[in-house]
Amino acid sequence: MIYSSFIMIIQKRKERRFAESGKVFIPGLCPLPGFLLDISGGGCRIRFPSSIEIDNASDYKASFALGNKIANVPFILVLQPRWESKQSTGTEIGFEVLHVPETKRLASYIEYRCRRIVSTGTKPVAAAI
Repeated sequence: MIYSSFIMIIQKRKERRFAESGKVFIPGLCPLPGFLLDISGGGCRIRFPSSIEIDNASDYKASFALGNKIANVPFILVLQPRWESKQSTGTEIGFEVLHVPETKRLASYIEYRCRRIVSTGTKPVAAAI
């Protein structure tokens, strides 16, 4: 199967994670939007265009404007940083998604996207940065 390596990535994680594009606004962390790289029901990876400092003990309220037209209303989630990686182009941060009412909506969206990927054989679009 063409996408077997993608499916293997999904299977190695506790939760299904896939490449997704969109902007993420976290005003308490960075005045500029971050770019979503991948997401699951339990976490996500976001790249910010500048060097930022995070407080691993803090929770951050984030608004996700996903690139997929199905999710035309932004997700509002509460995130807690788990790791960060400074790069010349900015900062990548891995976040855990904390349980809030919107997590059910996120889970439904992820199930829809994963079913669509498997049934159509389409490869999800990663953020082009």
